Amino acid sequence: MLANDCVRAVAVSLALLLGASTVASAQKAAFVDAFVAFHSALFGTYGDEGPDVTAALERMSASLDLWEQSRRETEAQLRARSTPSDWARFYADARQFDAAIAAMRDAIAAEPARAPLYIYLGRL
Repeated sequence: MLANDCVRAVAVSLALLLGASTVASAQKAAFVDAFVAFHSALFGTYGDEGPDVTAALERMSASLDLWEQSRRETEAQLRARSTPSDWARFYADARQFDAAIAAMRDAIAAEPARAPLYIYLGRL
């Protein structure tokens, strides 16, 4: 019986961790890709890297705008229907760990019998 509880706790914990906004994560990846291209273009060998640097900066700017927009949309969706654990995932994805910990403590206060919430709090 204890093994089943542990398996269930791990499964729910992974679902909480992997359930972060995929749209925001995709925008984050696009920004990082543009940043890598920008950084790589800075050290051109022939002095003709100006257009590449400019294009990479424009891609960084565009992807950052999309990333912020997807974050605002996710936040609006959370306001419509959310639980404290949803907010904890949202804040953790945004690297706002103090707010994520506070939201997870609220989730634990609302459902103290849910062991995966304690695991996720420990991971924060």
